[in-house]
Order: sequence, then structure tokens, then C-alpha cells
Amino acid sequence: MLNQVLMDARVDVPLDFEAMARTAARCEPGGTSESERRAAFHYGRGRSRMLLHKYAEALGDFNLAIEAEPSDIRPYFDRLWSLSCMYKFANVVSDCNEIIKRFPTSLAVYIMRAEAYCKLGLFENAIDDYSLLIALTLHTNRQVKQVSGGNMHPAVSVAYESRAKVYDLMGEVELAHADRERASHCSTWC
Repeated sequence: MLNQVLMDARVDVPLDFEAMARTAARCEPGGTSESERRAAFHYGRGRSRMLLHKYAEALGDFNLAIEAEPSDIRPYFDRLWSLSCMYKFANVVSDCNEIIKRFPTSLAVYIMRAEAYCKLGLFENAIDDYSLLIALTLHTNRQVKQVSGGNMHPAVSVAYESRAKVYDLMGEVELAHADRERASHCSTWC
């Protein structure tokens, strides 16, 4: 809720980005090395700029945060979000490809790449990503159920519904209908 309020706010209040980023760096748990402090500083400043819709400026900070601490996935995602808000979908796809090399089981990356493919009109690629997302999520879900008897991961239903929308865009009505059926019955058979 607060994030939405911040994202909707259009105020031109002069903010001290440096002070906000220094505060974020101090609050970062375990941020003791110079590279971790530098990464936290740039990540904090990038987040502040992103929340103010200054996406181009935020990109520079996220790049510096990634350069300082490449094992932290957070600046990658915020960089994707910024690129997406700037309608740079080809860059989103390229960035997702790089992130998948580092974090191959991150489900959110496949969602973002599939959405970018849709915006670019590359529907077959989007279908492939949603299919991969479904397979990864089902595999993860089976492991969770074996260990804890837990419920279905909600991403399965969302992935089926999202893939159905892409099938609709492609004119594949039967496939879209089948995926919507799977989404609605997912908790009982997955």
C-alpha cells in the first residue's frame, strides 16, 4: 500500500538522495565490506529515484550496485522494473537473459521476460517462458508438498492464466481455454 502511495505521488520536493542512500547503506544487515557499503548506497539511491519515477537516473545507480555486489539479486530486479517503466522491452529481455544465467530458478525473471516478449509481439517466446515457469513452479511445488504437505504455489495458476492470454493474442482459442481450465482446477490436480 505504501509503495503504491509513493509511486502515485507526484511531488517536486527536493530530496537529498545522498543522505537517503547513506542511511540505506548503514541499515543494510551485514553490509560491512567496502563493496557491500557501496552497493547498498547505490541501491538505496536507485530505489529512491525509481520511486520518484526518475528511471534513467535509477538505472545508473542499479548498475553501480550490481558492479559492486553482483551476487545481490535486488538491484537486478529494480533495474528490470525501471527498464520496463521506460518501455525498453528489448533491454528487459536482454537483462532477463543475463539474470537467468546468474539466478536460473528465479521465477519472477521468467514472468518479466514473458511480459516483455508480449510487448514486443514475440508471442511464441512468451509461451515458452510461461511453459518453463509452469514446469519450474510445479517442480518446486512437488518438493514443498513432499516436505510440508503445503498448498499449490499461486504462481502456477497465474502462469496458466497468463499463457492463456497470450494464446488469445495468437488466436489459439482452444489452447487458451485449456489453460484457463487448468488455472481454475490447478489446486486439485497439480
